[in-house]
Amino acid sequence: MDRGRERKPVERVADRQATWLGRAPGRPIRMVRHRSVRDRPARDRERRADGEDGASLVEFALVLPVFALLLFATIDFGLVFAGFVTLRGGAESGARLASVDQYAYTGPCTGGPDAVTRQMVCQVVSRIGSTIGIVTNSLSVGISLPQGTMQIGNNVEICAKATLHSTTGLTAPFLNGKTISTSSTVRIEQDASTTGQAYGPFNAASPPVVVGSTTVNGMTCA
Repeated sequence: MDRGRERKPVERVADRQATWLGRAPGRPIRMVRHRSVRDRPARDRERRADGEDGASLVEFALVLPVFALLLFATIDFGLVFAGFVTLRGGAESGARLASVDQYAYTGPCTGGPDAVTRQMVCQVVSRIGSTIGIVTNSLSVGISLPQGTMQIGNNVEICAKATLHSTTGLTAPFLNGKTISTSSTVRIEQDASTTGQAYGPFNAASPPVVVGSTTVNGMTCA
């Protein structure tokens, strides 16, 4: 080996990196440390968490009234619909009884224009039964004979109406005081020639009928 050969100086890695970065060799390289989220003070993280909680509370306060209104409106209108179905079913059942002159009623029943008509009204009320979403003692019932007499082949119409009320109270401005009504018309198949007694009309001019503790007023069927 030729010991007299001139040896090249060893280039330091740091000098090589400095050359790449455009710095003069031999000068120290300054390392820049980038801050991360972990380096932020705990106070900033707590402030952000408090802000998110406050925004969630505001959103909840805005959504809660709308959700409550929809929930209670669904309950109230569901009860009203159930009451209407009950009212209509009772009127239809009462009309079927009236078509065959099945007026006999054994429960407490007073008032009305005459005994037979009173019992027919009580039969209709008993068929309607208890209703939900309807004001107590607001039920009205009507019996109409469009042809004027109760004879086989003629029609008999049973009608009923009641006043609504809000069960939850939240939808009271929309329901309270409103009425629902229904009617059913059937052909008379059996008259007084078979039973010996016939009922008559029951309308707004008739005396009210008391069924148990419920007072039922007459109404004129449209």
